[in-house]
Amino acid sequence: MSIQRAAGANHDALRQLCESLLDEICVGRGGRELRGDLGELFECESESLGARLALEAQSGWIANETQISGLGFWFKGVGLIYVAPGSRQHGTGRALYNAIRTEHSVIDFWVRPGDRAAKSFGEALGLKARKLVMNESQVADAEE
Repeated sequence: MSIQRAAGANHDALRQLCESLLDEICVGRGGRELRGDLGELFECESESLGARLALEAQSGWIANETQISGLGFWFKGVGLIYVAPGSRQHGTGRALYNAIRTEHSVIDFWVRPGDRAAKSFGEALGLKARKLVMNESQVADAEE
């Protein structure tokens, strides 16, 4: 696996990876709200969020094996790292994080409330939770 700049990377592969990210975060408690927060951050509608993420990912880093297996980039103070499920637990996420850190000293990461693996990943990097946002959901938890 190599970590390299995403500039010039296959846009279709980045788009597919971003769509996988969105499919994954929409599942479970807080996923719908997180997708909405990302839509606000990236100033786009939910249906065009995958394309917008792929466009911004061109400014970041990719993990490349035989294909693009992960991406990481910084946007308006928020770091976004995603590693395809088959490439996790091999140091890919940490390598992407370290690549982002070469250019940005302060990075926030948003994690879904029920995503224990993402929380553990952040804790393994030495990150600390410093903000918890609580609100009343418009959708009953039973629907999620």
